[in-house]
Amino acid sequence: MPLYVLYLGVTAPDDFARDTRELRDHTRVRRELFEAVNRERSAHRVAPLRPSPELEKAAQGHADDMLARGYYGHASPEHVMVLGRTREAGYVADGVGENIAKGQRSVDEVMKAWMASPEHRKNILNPMFTEAGYGIALGRMPQGDEVLWVQVFGRPRTGAR
Repeated sequence: MPLYVLYLGVTAPDDFARDTRELRDHTRVRRELFEAVNRERSAHRVAPLRPSPELEKAAQGHADDMLARGYYGHASPEHVMVLGRTREAGYVADGVGENIAKGQRSVDEVMKAWMASPEHRKNILNPMFTEAGYGIALGRMPQGDEVLWVQVFGRPRTGAR
């Protein structure tokens, strides 16, 4: 009697597409990030953040740039940091901060990672920040398929708004 072995598998790109399907609605993901960050701030008696279109532009631009050019870091290959990106987006700030992450496949997962990191947690709970913007990019990087997350926090210069 013959013995048959059947192997079923999913390709890495198909697995990535399935795992990140919920992240493709960037509007919903940004809303969920705002809610998650503001829940943390509320739990620590810190005022909630307001959305900023300029900070969102800076955050999404950085996420897209990292994905397109295959790097991961706070500095672009030209050494542009968050203050330069927010200025370029038209944000006039008294202060800005940035959190980045890669690999997490859900808002809950990335928030847990950020809150477990003292530096990232400090930005999330910093009462100086009053506004935020979020970016997410998913796709192929040199090391494989990746999810990139960016949070940009700011406080507008008095009289700038």
